[in-house]
Amino acid sequence: MLGCLPELRELELVKCQLGLFPMPLDLSELGHLEVLVLRDTDIWMFPRLADSVRCLDLSENPHLKYRADQDAIPQDLESLAIVANPRIGNDEILSILEITTDARSLRSLNIGMCPKIDADSLDWLLDAGHGDNMEFLSLEGNQTFGDQVTRELGRMTNLKRLNVGNTKISGVGISSLIHRKDSKLEWLGLDFCPNVGWDAIESVRAEGIEVSHQVALLKGGRKVRY
Repeated sequence: MLGCLPELRELELVKCQLGLFPMPLDLSELGHLEVLVLRDTDIWMFPRLADSVRCLDLSENPHLKYRADQDAIPQDLESLAIVANPRIGNDEILSILEITTDARSLRSLNIGMCPKIDADSLDWLLDAGHGDNMEFLSLEGNQTFGDQVTRELGRMTNLKRLNVGNTKISGVGISSLIHRKDSKLEWLGLDFCPNVGWDAIESVRAEGIEVSHQVALLKGGRKVRY
């Protein structure tokens, strides 16, 4: 069926039972495909893709594994999202990104809510050059990320949007983030960060940086947002 759509440039499949099809999904004939979203499905293998793909979102696929010896990744990938995947860790992310022909091509990386990602340090990612031109990074929900990593983020000189919501970052780490020389930060995600006070939020906004900040309060036994 997809072979009848050779000019297709974007494909988004959400909440689908793709496991009914032969695995891995073979989309390599879609030679003009640039954006692929397979989210909240039952796939367990990476799809086969043409190198035309620039943006790849494989989030919320709990059975998905990466096999370095078998799975191919588009060589000029600019955006990668693998959110809420219990099987993806540091080694898998590095293996995926090492396939790209130019480490500097990556502009966006979303690896939030991946329990196997160790973000106690980001040297494993930055030393490989994958942060050189990155403009968006999300580590939302990563409980190993804290203030000690914020200085490392200073190496990401083109970073414009950063989501570290629901992490251990505090006002001290935020200060280190925003008071960097030549910082290009425009947006900061700090939802549900228990160690971040209102004074820290206001200091970020005073720098002209947009902030997303929600807190959870217990009210009648329920969590509410404001």
